[in-house]
Amino acid sequence: MEKSVLARLTLLSRNVSAITEKGSLSSRVHMDGNDELHMLADDINYMLQTLENNEIELQAAEHENQQKMATVLANIISGILIIDSQTKRIVDVNPAAEEIIGLPKEDIVGHKCHDFMCSAEKGKCPISDIGMSMNRSECMMLNGEGQKIWILKSVVPVTLSGKDYFVESFVDLRKIKEVEEKLIQARVAAETANRAKSDFLATMSHELRTPLNSIIGFSDLIASGSVGEISDRQKRFIENISTSGKHLLALINNVLDLSKVEANKMELHCEIFSAADVFSEVKQLISPLAAKKGLMAEFIIENDITNIYADKTRFKQILFNLISNAIKFTPSKGTVTISASRKEYMARFTVTDTGIGISEDGKGRLFQPFTQLDSSINRQYAGTGLGLSLVKQFIEMHNGNIWVASEVGKGTTFTFELPLIKGDGNKVSPGKAAGIENALDETNIVSGTIRPENSICEKPLILVVEDDDNSRELLEITLENEGYRVASASCGREAIKLAGKLKPLAITLDIMMPGMDGWDVLKHLKEEEWTREIPVIITSMLDDKEMGKTWGAVDYFIKPVEKEFLIATLEKIEKDASKK
Repeated sequence: MEKSVLARLTLLSRNVSAITEKGSLSSRVHMDGNDELHMLADDINYMLQTLENNEIELQAAEHENQQKMATVLANIISGILIIDSQTKRIVDVNPAAEEIIGLPKEDIVGHKCHDFMCSAEKGKCPISDIGMSMNRSECMMLNGEGQKIWILKSVVPVTLSGKDYFVESFVDLRKIKEVEEKLIQARVAAETANRAKSDFLATMSHELRTPLNSIIGFSDLIASGSVGEISDRQKRFIENISTSGKHLLALINNVLDLSKVEANKMELHCEIFSAADVFSEVKQLISPLAAKKGLMAEFIIENDITNIYADKTRFKQILFNLISNAIKFTPSKGTVTISASRKEYMARFTVTDTGIGISEDGKGRLFQPFTQLDSSINRQYAGTGLGLSLVKQFIEMHNGNIWVASEVGKGTTFTFELPLIKGDGNKVSPGKAAGIENALDETNIVSGTIRPENSICEKPLILVVEDDDNSRELLEITLENEGYRVASASCGREAIKLAGKLKPLAITLDIMMPGMDGWDVLKHLKEEEWTREIPVIITSMLDDKEMGKTWGAVDYFIKPVEKEFLIATLEKIEKDASKK
Protein backbone atom coordinates (compact mmCIF):
# COMPACT_ATOMS: atom_id res chain seq x y z
CA MET A 1 0.00 0.00 0.00
CA GLU A 2 2.75 2.41 1.00
CA LYS A 3 4.68 1.62 -2.20
CA SER A 4 1.58 2.19 -4.32
CA VAL A 5 0.86 5.58 -2.72
CA LEU A 6 4.45 6.74 -3.01
CA ALA A 7 4.57 5.74 -6.64
CA ARG A 8 1.45 7.73 -7.45
CA LEU A 9 2.76 10.77 -5.53
CA THR A 10 6.02 10.51 -7.43
CA LEU A 11 4.10 10.38 -10.72
CA LEU A 12 2.06 13.45 -9.76
CA SER A 13 5.22 15.33 -8.78
CA ARG A 14 6.91 14.45 -12.09
CA ASN A 15 3.87 15.67 -14.08
CA VAL A 16 3.78 19.01 -12.25
CA SER A 17 7.55 19.47 -12.65
CA ALA A 18 7.30 18.73 -16.38
CA ILE A 19 4.54 21.31 -16.78
CA THR A 20 6.61 23.87 -14.88
CA GLU A 21 9.65 23.23 -17.06
CA LYS A 22 7.67 23.58 -20.28
CA GLY A 23 5.89 26.72 -19.05
CA SER A 24 2.87 25.75 -21.10
CA LEU A 25 -0.57 26.17 -19.68
CA SER A 26 -1.94 23.72 -22.25
CA SER A 27 -0.18 20.75 -20.55
CA ARG A 28 -2.19 18.43 -18.28
CA VAL A 29 -1.52 16.06 -15.32
CA HIS A 30 -2.38 12.41 -16.12
CA MET A 31 -3.41 10.39 -13.05
CA ASP A 32 -5.56 7.24 -13.10
CA GLY A 33 -7.63 5.95 -10.27
CA ASN A 34 -10.45 7.14 -8.14
CA ASP A 35 -8.76 8.43 -5.05
CA GLU A 36 -7.72 11.75 -3.54
CA LEU A 37 -4.61 11.94 -5.74
CA HIS A 38 -6.78 11.61 -8.83
CA MET A 39 -9.02 14.42 -7.50
CA LEU A 40 -5.93 16.56 -6.85
CA ALA A 41 -4.79 15.98 -10.42
CA ASP A 42 -8.22 17.03 -11.69
CA ASP A 43 -8.03 20.24 -9.62
CA ILE A 44 -4.57 20.99 -11.06
CA ASN A 45 -5.86 20.39 -14.57
CA TYR A 46 -8.87 22.65 -13.90
CA MET A 47 -6.54 25.40 -12.67
CA LEU A 48 -4.34 25.01 -15.75
CA GLN A 49 -7.41 25.19 -18.03
CA THR A 50 -8.64 28.33 -16.28
CA LEU A 51 -5.23 30.00 -16.57
CA GLU A 52 -5.02 29.01 -20.23
CA ASN A 53 -8.46 30.47 -20.93
CA ASN A 54 -7.50 33.70 -19.13
CA GLU A 55 -4.28 33.93 -21.11
CA ILE A 56 -6.15 33.44 -24.39
CA GLU A 57 -8.60 36.18 -23.42
CA LEU A 58 -5.76 38.53 -22.44
CA GLN A 59 -3.93 37.86 -25.68
CA ALA A 60 -7.11 38.49 -27.64
CA ALA A 61 -7.74 41.75 -25.73
CA GLU A 62 -4.14 42.87 -26.25
CA HIS A 63 -4.37 42.04 -29.96
CA GLU A 64 -7.63 44.00 -30.18
CA ASN A 65 -6.04 46.97 -28.41
CA GLN A 66 -3.06 46.82 -30.75
CA GLN A 67 -5.42 46.80 -33.73
CA LYS A 68 -7.31 49.79 -32.32
CA MET A 69 -4.08 51.65 -31.65
CA ALA A 70 -2.84 50.90 -35.17
CA THR A 71 -6.14 52.19 -36.59
CA VAL A 72 -5.95 55.36 -34.49
CA LEU A 73 -2.32 56.01 -35.48
CA ALA A 74 -3.11 55.42 -39.15
CA ASN A 75 -5.92 57.98 -39.09
CA ILE A 76 -4.24 60.76 -37.10
CA ILE A 77 -3.35 63.65 -39.41
CA SER A 78 -0.22 64.55 -37.43
CA GLY A 79 2.95 62.47 -37.58
CA ILE A 80 3.46 59.94 -34.75
CA LEU A 81 6.68 58.24 -33.67
CA ILE A 82 6.79 55.53 -30.97
CA ILE A 83 10.27 55.64 -29.41
CA ASP A 84 11.90 53.15 -27.03
CA SER A 85 12.76 55.22 -23.94
CA GLN A 86 15.92 53.22 -23.24
CA THR A 87 17.51 52.90 -26.68
CA LYS A 88 15.95 56.10 -28.16
CA ARG A 89 15.19 54.03 -31.27
CA ILE A 90 11.99 54.38 -33.26
CA VAL A 91 9.83 51.26 -33.01
CA ASP A 92 6.76 52.39 -34.93
CA VAL A 93 5.47 55.25 -37.10
CA ASN A 94 2.15 56.21 -38.63
CA PRO A 95 1.48 57.04 -42.31
CA ALA A 96 1.44 60.80 -41.63
CA ALA A 97 4.98 60.59 -40.22
CA GLU A 98 6.09 58.59 -43.28
CA GLU A 99 4.68 61.32 -45.54
CA ILE A 100 6.29 64.22 -43.65
CA ILE A 101 9.68 62.50 -43.30
CA GLY A 102 9.49 61.26 -46.86
CA LEU A 103 10.55 57.65 -46.13
CA PRO A 104 8.68 54.33 -45.83
CA LYS A 105 8.11 52.82 -42.41
CA GLU A 106 10.85 50.18 -42.79
CA ASP A 107 13.45 52.93 -43.44
CA ILE A 108 12.43 54.86 -40.33
CA VAL A 109 11.95 52.13 -37.73
CA GLY A 110 15.23 51.25 -36.05
CA HIS A 111 16.76 54.70 -36.39
CA LYS A 112 17.42 56.80 -33.34
CA CYS A 113 14.92 59.61 -32.88
CA HIS A 114 17.63 62.29 -33.19
CA ASP A 115 18.38 61.08 -36.74
CA PHE A 116 15.19 62.91 -37.70
CA MET A 117 13.94 64.91 -34.72
CA CYS A 118 15.73 67.69 -32.82
CA SER A 119 19.26 66.70 -33.76
CA ALA A 120 20.55 69.70 -31.81
CA GLU A 121 19.09 68.30 -28.57
CA LYS A 122 21.29 65.20 -28.31
CA GLY A 123 22.17 64.72 -24.65
CA LYS A 124 19.66 67.34 -23.50
CA CYS A 125 16.31 65.76 -24.36
CA PRO A 126 13.60 67.57 -22.36
CA ILE A 127 11.99 64.23 -21.40
CA SER A 128 14.79 61.70 -20.85
CA ASP A 129 17.66 64.03 -19.92
CA ILE A 130 16.01 67.03 -18.25
CA GLY A 131 13.13 65.07 -16.69
CA MET A 132 10.15 67.05 -17.99
CA SER A 133 6.79 65.25 -17.97
CA MET A 134 5.85 66.78 -21.31
CA ASN A 135 7.53 68.79 -24.04
CA ARG A 136 5.73 71.09 -26.46
CA SER A 137 7.87 73.19 -28.74
CA GLU A 138 8.51 74.47 -32.23
CA CYS A 139 11.68 72.97 -33.65
CA MET A 140 13.49 71.78 -36.75
CA MET A 141 13.44 68.21 -38.09
CA LEU A 142 15.35 66.54 -40.93
CA ASN A 143 13.44 64.69 -43.63
CA GLY A 144 14.70 61.72 -45.64
CA GLU A 145 16.64 64.00 -48.00
CA GLY A 146 18.32 65.88 -45.16
CA GLN A 147 16.20 69.00 -45.64
CA LYS A 148 15.23 71.06 -42.59
CA ILE A 149 11.52 71.31 -41.87
CA TRP A 150 9.86 73.47 -39.23
CA ILE A 151 7.49 71.40 -37.06
CA LEU A 152 5.40 71.84 -33.94
CA LYS A 153 5.91 68.78 -31.72
CA SER A 154 4.57 67.28 -28.51
CA VAL A 155 6.32 64.46 -26.58
CA VAL A 156 4.92 62.45 -23.65
CA PRO A 157 6.23 59.32 -21.88
CA VAL A 158 3.87 56.31 -21.85
CA THR A 159 3.94 52.68 -20.70
CA LEU A 160 2.73 50.08 -23.20
CA SER A 161 2.55 46.38 -22.24
CA GLY A 162 4.81 47.06 -19.27
CA LYS A 163 7.51 48.84 -21.28
CA ASP A 164 8.36 52.55 -21.33
CA TYR A 165 8.11 54.53 -24.57
CA PHE A 166 7.98 58.14 -25.78
CA VAL A 167 5.10 59.12 -28.04
CA GLU A 168 6.21 62.02 -30.23
CA SER A 169 3.55 63.75 -32.34
CA PHE A 170 4.29 66.57 -34.76
CA VAL A 171 2.74 68.71 -37.50
CA ASP A 172 4.41 70.22 -40.56
CA LEU A 173 4.61 74.03 -40.27
CA ARG A 174 5.93 74.65 -43.78
CA LYS A 175 2.58 75.71 -45.21
CA ILE A 176 1.85 77.86 -42.15
CA LYS A 177 5.27 79.51 -42.46
CA GLU A 178 4.66 80.12 -46.16
CA VAL A 179 1.29 81.73 -45.40
CA GLU A 180 2.84 83.85 -42.63
CA GLU A 181 5.54 85.04 -45.02
CA LYS A 182 2.95 85.90 -47.68
CA LEU A 183 0.87 87.77 -45.09
CA ILE A 184 3.92 89.77 -44.00
CA GLN A 185 4.73 90.62 -47.61
CA ALA A 186 1.10 91.57 -48.28
CA ARG A 187 1.05 93.77 -45.19
CA VAL A 188 4.27 95.51 -46.22
CA ALA A 189 2.88 96.04 -49.71
CA ALA A 190 -0.41 97.38 -48.33
CA GLU A 191 1.36 99.76 -45.95
CA THR A 192 3.61 100.94 -48.78
CA ALA A 193 0.62 101.54 -51.04
CA ASN A 194 -1.23 103.31 -48.24
CA ARG A 195 1.73 105.60 -47.57
CA ALA A 196 2.06 106.32 -51.29
CA LYS A 197 -1.65 107.14 -51.49
CA SER A 198 -1.47 109.40 -48.44
CA ASP A 199 1.63 111.16 -49.77
CA PHE A 200 -0.09 111.65 -53.13
CA LEU A 201 -3.24 113.05 -51.51
CA ALA A 202 -1.22 115.37 -49.32
CA THR A 203 0.84 116.64 -52.28
CA MET A 204 -2.15 117.15 -54.57
CA SER A 205 -4.20 118.79 -51.83
CA HIS A 206 -1.46 121.35 -51.25
CA GLU A 207 -1.10 121.97 -54.99
CA LEU A 208 -4.86 122.52 -55.36
CA ARG A 209 -5.23 124.75 -52.32
CA THR A 210 -2.77 127.35 -53.63
CA PRO A 211 -4.79 128.38 -56.71
CA LEU A 212 -8.09 128.01 -54.81
CA ASN A 213 -6.96 130.49 -52.20
CA SER A 214 -6.29 132.99 -54.99
CA ILE A 215 -9.69 132.34 -56.62
CA ILE A 216 -11.51 132.83 -53.32
CA GLY A 217 -9.45 135.83 -52.29
CA PHE A 218 -9.82 137.75 -55.52
CA SER A 219 -13.51 136.83 -55.81
CA ASP A 220 -14.18 138.25 -52.36
CA LEU A 221 -12.11 141.32 -53.17
CA ILE A 222 -14.08 142.03 -56.36
CA ALA A 223 -17.42 141.28 -54.67
CA SER A 224 -16.63 143.79 -51.93
CA GLY A 225 -16.31 146.59 -54.51
CA SER A 226 -12.80 147.46 -53.43
CA VAL A 227 -11.48 147.40 -56.98
CA GLY A 228 -14.38 149.13 -58.67
CA GLU A 229 -18.13 149.16 -59.03
CA ILE A 230 -19.89 146.03 -60.27
CA SER A 231 -23.55 145.34 -61.06
CA ASP A 232 -25.78 143.25 -58.81
CA ARG A 233 -25.77 140.46 -61.37
CA GLN A 234 -21.95 140.47 -61.52
CA LYS A 235 -21.77 140.50 -57.74
CA ARG A 236 -24.08 137.47 -57.56
CA PHE A 237 -21.97 135.57 -60.07
CA ILE A 238 -18.73 136.42 -58.26
CA GLU A 239 -20.24 135.40 -54.90
CA ASN A 240 -21.25 132.09 -56.49
CA ILE A 241 -17.63 131.61 -57.57
CA SER A 242 -16.42 132.38 -54.05
CA THR A 243 -18.97 130.05 -52.43
CA SER A 244 -18.10 127.20 -54.79
CA GLY A 245 -14.39 127.79 -54.21
CA LYS A 246 -14.85 127.71 -50.45
CA HIS A 247 -16.87 124.51 -50.70
CA LEU A 248 -14.15 122.92 -52.84
CA LEU A 249 -11.47 124.17 -50.46
CA ALA A 250 -13.30 122.58 -47.51
CA LEU A 251 -13.43 119.26 -49.34
CA ILE A 252 -9.71 119.46 -50.15
CA ASN A 253 -8.93 120.29 -46.53
CA ASN A 254 -10.88 117.19 -45.48
CA VAL A 255 -8.92 115.04 -47.92
CA LEU A 256 -5.68 116.51 -46.59
CA ASP A 257 -6.73 115.86 -42.99
CA LEU A 258 -7.68 112.28 -43.83
CA SER A 259 -4.35 111.66 -45.54
CA LYS A 260 -2.52 113.03 -42.49
CA VAL A 261 -4.47 110.77 -40.15
CA GLU A 262 -3.83 107.69 -42.28
CA ALA A 263 -0.12 108.53 -42.55
CA ASN A 264 0.07 109.12 -38.76
CA LYS A 265 1.17 112.70 -39.41
CA MET A 266 -1.80 114.39 -37.78
CA GLU A 267 -0.80 116.14 -34.56
CA LEU A 268 -3.12 117.44 -31.88
CA HIS A 269 -2.38 120.72 -30.13
CA CYS A 270 -4.32 120.27 -26.92
CA GLU A 271 -5.17 122.98 -24.42
CA ILE A 272 -7.65 123.70 -21.64
CA PHE A 273 -10.58 125.82 -22.82
CA SER A 274 -14.19 126.62 -22.00
CA ALA A 275 -16.81 124.41 -23.62
CA ALA A 276 -19.32 127.26 -23.33
CA ASP A 277 -17.05 129.59 -25.31
CA VAL A 278 -16.73 127.06 -28.15
CA PHE A 279 -20.49 126.53 -28.15
CA SER A 280 -20.93 130.26 -28.55
CA GLU A 281 -18.47 130.40 -31.48
CA VAL A 282 -20.07 127.43 -33.25
CA LYS A 283 -23.52 128.88 -32.67
CA GLN A 284 -22.53 132.08 -34.47
CA LEU A 285 -21.27 130.02 -37.43
CA ILE A 286 -24.24 127.69 -37.86
CA SER A 287 -27.12 130.02 -36.93
CA PRO A 288 -27.28 131.57 -40.42
CA LEU A 289 -27.32 128.07 -41.97
CA ALA A 290 -30.19 126.99 -39.72
CA ALA A 291 -32.12 130.21 -40.27
CA LYS A 292 -31.73 129.87 -44.04
CA LYS A 293 -33.56 126.50 -43.87
CA GLY A 294 -36.11 127.67 -41.31
CA LEU A 295 -34.74 125.40 -38.57
CA MET A 296 -34.58 125.98 -34.83
CA ALA A 297 -31.09 125.44 -33.37
CA GLU A 298 -30.87 124.96 -29.57
CA PHE A 299 -27.66 124.90 -27.53
CA ILE A 300 -27.82 123.42 -24.02
CA ILE A 301 -24.78 123.18 -21.73
CA GLU A 302 -25.10 121.89 -18.17
CA ASN A 303 -23.42 123.63 -15.25
CA ASP A 304 -21.29 120.62 -14.26
CA ILE A 305 -19.16 120.90 -17.39
CA THR A 306 -16.93 123.93 -17.80
CA ASN A 307 -13.39 123.29 -19.02
CA ILE A 308 -12.31 120.48 -21.31
CA TYR A 309 -8.90 119.44 -22.60
CA ALA A 310 -8.65 118.98 -26.38
CA ASP A 311 -7.38 120.41 -29.63
CA LYS A 312 -9.69 123.41 -29.85
CA THR A 313 -9.61 123.62 -33.65
CA ARG A 314 -10.40 119.94 -34.10
CA PHE A 315 -13.09 120.09 -31.43
CA LYS A 316 -14.83 122.91 -33.28
CA GLN A 317 -14.42 120.94 -36.52
CA ILE A 318 -16.10 117.91 -34.90
CA LEU A 319 -19.05 119.99 -33.70
CA PHE A 320 -19.37 121.92 -36.95
CA ASN A 321 -19.36 118.75 -39.08
CA LEU A 322 -21.98 117.04 -36.94
CA ILE A 323 -24.21 120.13 -36.76
CA SER A 324 -23.82 120.86 -40.49
CA ASN A 325 -24.90 117.29 -41.25
CA ALA A 326 -27.88 117.64 -38.94
CA ILE A 327 -28.94 120.87 -40.68
CA LYS A 328 -28.35 119.36 -44.13
CA PHE A 329 -30.59 116.34 -43.52
CA THR A 330 -33.35 118.06 -41.52
CA PRO A 331 -36.37 119.41 -43.45
CA SER A 332 -37.67 122.96 -42.99
CA LYS A 333 -39.28 123.79 -39.61
CA GLY A 334 -37.34 121.02 -37.92
CA THR A 335 -35.13 121.26 -34.84
CA VAL A 336 -31.43 120.67 -34.19
CA THR A 337 -30.39 120.41 -30.54
CA ILE A 338 -26.78 120.51 -29.35
CA SER A 339 -26.09 119.68 -25.69
CA ALA A 340 -23.13 119.15 -23.38
CA SER A 341 -23.09 117.33 -20.05
CA ARG A 342 -20.78 115.41 -17.74
CA LYS A 343 -20.75 111.61 -17.60
CA GLU A 344 -18.43 110.52 -14.80
CA TYR A 345 -14.93 111.49 -16.02
CA MET A 346 -15.95 112.32 -19.58
CA ALA A 347 -17.56 115.30 -21.29
CA ARG A 348 -20.52 114.10 -23.35
CA PHE A 349 -21.83 116.01 -26.36
CA THR A 350 -24.96 115.21 -28.38
CA VAL A 351 -26.25 116.56 -31.69
CA THR A 352 -29.91 115.62 -32.23
CA ASP A 353 -32.04 116.43 -35.26
CA THR A 354 -35.58 115.73 -36.46
CA GLY A 355 -34.38 114.85 -39.96
CA ILE A 356 -34.66 111.94 -42.36
CA GLY A 357 -32.89 109.41 -40.12
CA ILE A 358 -30.53 106.53 -40.97
CA SER A 359 -31.42 102.90 -41.71
CA GLU A 360 -29.89 100.02 -39.75
CA ASP A 361 -27.87 99.01 -42.79
CA GLY A 362 -26.62 102.57 -43.21
CA LYS A 363 -25.30 102.76 -39.63
CA GLY A 364 -22.69 100.13 -40.41
CA ARG A 365 -21.21 102.25 -43.22
CA LEU A 366 -21.70 105.60 -41.57
CA PHE A 367 -18.08 106.41 -40.69
CA GLN A 368 -16.42 104.97 -43.80
CA PRO A 369 -14.57 107.59 -45.90
CA PHE A 370 -15.97 108.61 -49.30
CA THR A 371 -19.26 106.88 -48.52
CA GLN A 372 -22.76 108.25 -49.04
CA LEU A 373 -25.50 106.03 -47.67
CA ASP A 374 -27.83 106.20 -50.68
CA SER A 375 -27.43 107.29 -54.28
CA SER A 376 -30.67 109.26 -54.23
CA ILE A 377 -29.50 111.08 -51.10
CA ASN A 378 -26.16 111.72 -52.78
CA ARG A 379 -27.93 113.54 -55.62
CA GLN A 380 -30.11 115.54 -53.29
CA TYR A 381 -27.48 116.45 -50.69
CA ALA A 382 -23.97 117.45 -51.77
CA GLY A 383 -20.96 115.93 -50.05
CA THR A 384 -18.10 113.43 -50.33
CA GLY A 385 -18.76 111.40 -47.20
CA LEU A 386 -15.52 112.51 -45.57
CA GLY A 387 -16.97 114.59 -42.72
CA LEU A 388 -18.12 111.77 -40.42
CA SER A 389 -15.02 109.71 -41.12
CA LEU A 390 -12.84 112.60 -39.94
CA VAL A 391 -15.09 113.21 -36.96
CA LYS A 392 -14.55 109.62 -35.80
CA GLN A 393 -10.80 109.82 -36.42
CA PHE A 394 -10.43 113.08 -34.45
CA ILE A 395 -12.49 111.80 -31.53
CA GLU A 396 -10.48 108.59 -31.29
CA MET A 397 -7.24 110.59 -31.42
CA HIS A 398 -8.52 112.36 -28.28
CA ASN A 399 -9.11 108.97 -26.59
CA GLY A 400 -12.85 109.50 -26.94
CA ASN A 401 -15.60 107.56 -28.66
CA ILE A 402 -18.70 108.25 -30.78
CA TRP A 403 -21.94 106.39 -31.49
CA VAL A 404 -25.25 107.03 -33.23
CA ALA A 405 -28.93 106.34 -32.60
CA SER A 406 -31.42 106.87 -35.41
CA GLU A 407 -34.79 105.90 -36.82
CA VAL A 408 -35.78 106.46 -40.43
CA GLY A 409 -38.13 109.41 -40.74
CA LYS A 410 -37.79 110.45 -37.10
CA GLY A 411 -34.28 111.87 -36.80
CA THR A 412 -30.78 111.07 -35.61
CA THR A 413 -28.67 111.59 -32.48
CA PHE A 414 -24.88 111.57 -32.61
CA THR A 415 -23.18 111.28 -29.21
CA PHE A 416 -19.46 111.60 -28.51
CA GLU A 417 -17.34 111.76 -25.37
CA LEU A 418 -13.97 113.35 -24.61
CA PRO A 419 -11.85 113.28 -21.41
CA LEU A 420 -13.07 115.96 -19.02
CA ILE A 421 -11.21 118.76 -17.28
CA LYS A 422 -13.24 120.78 -14.80
CA GLY A 423 -12.79 123.84 -12.65
CA ASP A 424 -9.84 126.13 -13.25
CA GLY A 425 -7.64 123.51 -14.86
CA ASN A 426 -5.85 122.28 -11.73
CA LYS A 427 -6.62 118.76 -12.93
CA VAL A 428 -4.24 118.19 -15.79
CA SER A 429 -5.18 116.43 -18.96
CA PRO A 430 -3.73 113.40 -20.70
CA GLY A 431 -0.29 113.85 -22.11
CA LYS A 432 0.43 117.41 -20.90
CA ALA A 433 2.40 118.82 -18.04
CA ALA A 434 1.00 120.87 -15.23
CA GLY A 435 4.40 121.31 -13.70
CA ILE A 436 5.96 120.06 -10.50
CA GLU A 437 7.85 122.88 -9.01
CA ASN A 438 11.58 122.17 -9.00
CA ALA A 439 10.97 118.79 -10.71
CA LEU A 440 13.40 117.31 -13.18
CA ASP A 441 14.08 119.73 -16.02
CA GLU A 442 14.88 116.92 -18.45
CA THR A 443 11.58 115.10 -17.77
CA ASN A 444 8.20 115.87 -19.30
CA ILE A 445 5.88 115.38 -16.34
CA VAL A 446 2.31 114.48 -17.24
CA SER A 447 0.34 115.93 -14.38
CA GLY A 448 2.78 116.79 -11.68
CA THR A 449 1.97 117.25 -8.03
CA ILE A 450 -1.67 118.06 -7.44
CA ARG A 451 -3.34 119.55 -4.39
CA PRO A 452 -7.10 119.20 -5.04
CA GLU A 453 -9.44 121.41 -3.13
CA ASN A 454 -10.53 118.61 -0.82
CA SER A 455 -7.00 117.39 -0.04
CA ILE A 456 -5.51 117.36 3.41
CA CYS A 457 -2.04 118.85 3.56
CA GLU A 458 -0.82 116.02 5.80
CA LYS A 459 -1.82 113.48 3.18
CA PRO A 460 1.30 112.13 1.44
CA LEU A 461 2.12 111.97 -2.26
CA ILE A 462 1.27 109.03 -4.54
CA LEU A 463 3.07 108.57 -7.87
CA VAL A 464 0.79 107.17 -10.61
CA VAL A 465 2.66 105.46 -13.46
CA GLU A 466 0.30 104.74 -16.37
CA ASP A 467 0.62 105.29 -20.13
CA ASP A 468 -3.11 105.03 -20.94
CA ASP A 469 -4.66 108.49 -20.61
CA ASN A 470 -8.09 107.41 -19.37
CA SER A 471 -6.73 104.89 -16.85
CA ARG A 472 -4.26 107.44 -15.51
CA GLU A 473 -6.93 110.11 -15.14
CA LEU A 474 -9.23 107.67 -13.34
CA LEU A 475 -6.54 106.80 -10.79
CA GLU A 476 -5.64 110.46 -10.30
CA ILE A 477 -9.22 111.48 -9.59
CA THR A 478 -9.76 108.49 -7.29
CA LEU A 479 -6.71 109.38 -5.21
CA GLU A 480 -7.45 113.10 -5.20
CA ASN A 481 -10.98 112.49 -3.95
CA GLU A 482 -9.45 110.62 -1.03
CA GLY A 483 -7.30 113.64 -0.23
CA TYR A 484 -3.97 112.36 -1.53
CA ARG A 485 -1.58 114.50 -3.50
CA VAL A 486 -0.78 112.96 -6.88
CA ALA A 487 2.13 113.01 -9.33
CA SER A 488 1.90 111.20 -12.67
CA ALA A 489 4.24 109.66 -15.20
CA SER A 490 3.34 108.18 -18.57
CA CYS A 491 6.55 106.23 -19.20
CA GLY A 492 9.07 104.15 -17.29
CA ARG A 493 12.09 106.46 -17.41
CA GLU A 494 10.00 109.39 -16.23
CA ALA A 495 8.67 107.29 -13.34
CA ILE A 496 12.15 106.32 -12.13
CA LYS A 497 13.34 109.95 -12.17
CA LEU A 498 10.23 111.24 -10.38
CA ALA A 499 10.38 108.48 -7.76
CA GLY A 500 13.93 109.47 -6.83
CA LYS A 501 13.11 113.19 -6.87
CA LEU A 502 9.73 113.24 -5.10
CA LYS A 503 10.06 110.30 -2.66
CA PRO A 504 6.33 109.42 -2.76
CA LEU A 505 4.59 107.37 -0.08
CA ALA A 506 3.75 104.73 -2.71
CA ILE A 507 3.75 104.13 -6.45
CA THR A 508 0.95 102.63 -8.55
CA LEU A 509 2.57 100.97 -11.55
CA ASP A 510 1.10 99.70 -14.83
CA ILE A 511 2.91 96.79 -16.53
CA MET A 512 2.09 97.16 -20.23
CA MET A 513 3.86 100.36 -21.23
CA PRO A 514 5.82 101.19 -24.40
CA GLY A 515 9.60 101.40 -24.25
CA MET A 516 10.37 100.35 -20.67
CA ASP A 517 7.63 98.11 -19.29
CA GLY A 518 6.48 97.95 -15.68
CA TRP A 519 8.71 94.99 -14.75
CA ASP A 520 11.82 96.91 -15.82
CA VAL A 521 10.63 99.95 -13.85
CA LEU A 522 10.03 97.82 -10.75
CA LYS A 523 13.43 96.20 -11.13
CA HIS A 524 15.19 99.59 -11.35
CA LEU A 525 13.24 100.96 -8.39
CA LYS A 526 14.25 98.01 -6.20
CA GLU A 527 17.89 98.15 -7.29
CA GLU A 528 18.39 101.84 -6.48
CA GLU A 529 19.14 102.66 -2.85
CA TRP A 530 17.02 105.85 -2.77
CA THR A 531 13.87 104.18 -4.20
CA ARG A 532 14.25 100.64 -2.83
CA GLU A 533 11.97 101.20 0.17
CA ILE A 534 9.12 102.90 -1.72
CA PRO A 535 6.11 100.51 -1.75
CA VAL A 536 4.93 99.66 -5.28
CA ILE A 537 1.36 98.62 -6.11
CA ILE A 538 0.91 96.91 -9.50
CA THR A 539 -2.23 97.84 -11.49
CA SER A 540 -2.41 95.86 -14.71
CA MET A 541 -4.56 93.98 -17.22
CA LEU A 542 -2.15 91.04 -16.82
CA ASP A 543 -2.81 88.45 -14.11
CA ASP A 544 0.74 87.79 -12.91
CA LYS A 545 0.63 88.25 -9.15
CA GLU A 546 3.46 85.80 -8.52
CA MET A 547 5.82 87.86 -10.67
CA GLY A 548 4.77 90.96 -8.75
CA LYS A 549 5.54 89.30 -5.42
CA THR A 550 8.87 88.04 -6.75
CA TRP A 551 9.96 91.58 -7.63
CA GLY A 552 8.76 93.02 -4.33
CA ALA A 553 5.40 94.67 -5.11
CA VAL A 554 3.33 95.14 -1.94
CA ASP A 555 0.06 94.46 -3.76
CA TYR A 556 -1.24 93.53 -7.21
CA PHE A 557 -4.58 94.68 -8.64
CA ILE A 558 -6.09 93.55 -11.94
CA LYS A 559 -7.89 96.32 -13.85
CA PRO A 560 -10.46 97.65 -13.31
CA VAL A 561 -9.09 98.38 -9.85
CA GLU A 562 -11.67 98.40 -7.07
CA LYS A 563 -11.33 101.67 -5.19
CA GLU A 564 -11.95 100.20 -1.73
CA PHE A 565 -9.09 97.69 -1.98
CA LEU A 566 -6.65 100.25 -3.39
CA ILE A 567 -7.40 102.79 -0.67
CA ALA A 568 -7.18 100.09 2.00
CA THR A 569 -3.71 99.14 0.78
CA LEU A 570 -2.58 102.80 0.78
CA GLU A 571 -3.94 103.32 4.28
CA LYS A 572 -2.01 100.28 5.48
CA ILE A 573 1.17 101.61 3.82
CA GLU A 574 0.59 105.00 5.44
CA LYS A 575 0.02 103.38 8.84
CA ASP A 576 3.19 101.27 8.55
CA ALA A 577 5.18 104.36 7.51
CA SER A 578 4.02 106.26 10.59
CA LYS A 579 5.44 103.54 12.85
CA LYS A 580 8.96 103.93 11.47
